[in-house]
Amino acid sequence: MKVITVIFKHDKVDLGYGDLVAITLPSGRKYIDPDGNEYPSITTVLGASGKESLQKWKDRVGEEAANAIGFRASNRGEAVHELIEKYLDNEELPQVMPHIMQSLNSLKPFLHRIGTIYAQECPLYSKHLGVAGRVDCVAEFDGKLSIIDFKTSLKPKKKEWISKYFMQETAYAIMWEERTGKPITQLVTIMDVDDNEPLLFIEHRDNWAKQLLQTIDDYKNPKPVVISTLDLEPLKEFNVHDVDAKILKERAEAEAIEIHSKDSTRKDRTLEEITLATMYGHAAEVWLLQNGFKDDIRKYKDLFEPDGTAIEVKVTQTDRYIPDVLNRCREAKLQTFRDYPDRVYVYVNDRQSPIYKLHGPFNWSGSEFI
Repeated sequence: MKVITVIFKHDKVDLGYGDLVAITLPSGRKYIDPDGNEYPSITTVLGASGKESLQKWKDRVGEEAANAIGFRASNRGEAVHELIEKYLDNEELPQVMPHIMQSLNSLKPFLHRIGTIYAQECPLYSKHLGVAGRVDCVAEFDGKLSIIDFKTSLKPKKKEWISKYFMQETAYAIMWEERTGKPITQLVTIMDVDDNEPLLFIEHRDNWAKQLLQTIDDYKNPKPVVISTLDLEPLKEFNVHDVDAKILKERAEAEAIEIHSKDSTRKDRTLEEITLATMYGHAAEVWLLQNGFKDDIRKYKDLFEPDGTAIEVKVTQTDRYIPDVLNRCREAKLQTFRDYPDRVYVYVNDRQSPIYKLHGPFNWSGSEFI
């Protein structure tokens, strides 16, 4: 087998300073620029909006298991990052554990698309954004100047799950342009995945700038979370046999007819199959209607609480899927044109039992549903 030797070209950009002083506090990491100004790290800013979800995950899997998973992921991530950096620097590679070397080897087809490298592990800051951070790599990728970020993951990830990666890279692109005067619009995420093929995501900076600015503003100006004062006890659990069957069928059939009318949503299913699927979700809505909630007749809307607060109602098969459900709701909420509600009710039903159980409601914090 022929061994391909790649020599990476470097053209380091002089930013006018060496490193930035970094301070790690319980509240997160801060950087100090050459003029003495302090900036929170972009990872701290983006991580602040996920603390509640992280704690719920820890509560679900247990503190000890969560710490073990986090420790393993962190150690592997650091080792893979260090090896990639040496490889791109054309250095002799050290002896490492086989699975770490395998990670590098699996990423090489993507790494070999990197052209001239202008910075690696480079400290950046932006007075405009009011944040700082350390970018993995600034280089040409497929001939285009790019922010390149290297990630590791225990499982494959979908684009809609990793919006924070793209916001982080957008921040680096803005910082780079502010420091050098050279704009970067291409964002490249190269991800090594345990026991799977690596993933590549290529995004445009301008698709994520608005969301980034909103997230930074939410971090600096946290908004109070509006909590429902509704008595949730009657809503926590219900038997589908207690739901008004006639209303349930009418609502499910109305949606099923609309879904069945379009090739893109029908997906070779019969009207009867779609009706059964929609009944699964509509059962929770009908139960809430029977308990004083009101219909929101606007298109693609669900219900109002008795006090008039708009809500979204979701049903999923297991509580393990709730983080994914809330993440999709978050993505919808951030699309401001959709006028998405500030409160989400999630019911869990395994499609075998007649019992539906309520989780939440989850309230919009300004950056996520908690």
